[in-house]
Amino acid sequence: MRDRSDRPGALPLPDGSTRFRIWAPFAREAAVEIVHPSARKVPMHAGTGGFFETRVADLGPGADYRYLLDGTKERPDPWSRFQPEGVHGPSRVVDPDAFSWTDSAWKGLPAPRLVIYELHV
Repeated sequence: MRDRSDRPGALPLPDGSTRFRIWAPFAREAAVEIVHPSARKVPMHAGTGGFFETRVADLGPGADYRYLLDGTKERPDPWSRFQPEGVHGPSRVVDPDAFSWTDSAWKGLPAPRLVIYELHV
């Protein structure tokens, strides 16, 4: 399990809760709005560097949520791992450690087989 304690987004915790963290430096207040399984709003606490954070007890993978900034702006999680209803819909809590990787023997490609593409707009 990787240390994701400072990563923004939704992080399911071993005790069955989920920690939510968002960077919103211009917001005066933030809340996480749980859409499913039970609709509710949970205020987030302002931290340093423009981050807001909170923990929601008894909420784990599969829960749908969005952020509410300054009481009116509904936003999906920009760090979301899953947007089941598209980019404008609610985000879904996903446990990043639940997937069992099977590619540990893969060593990558040798440099001559790589394709590097650079585009300047």
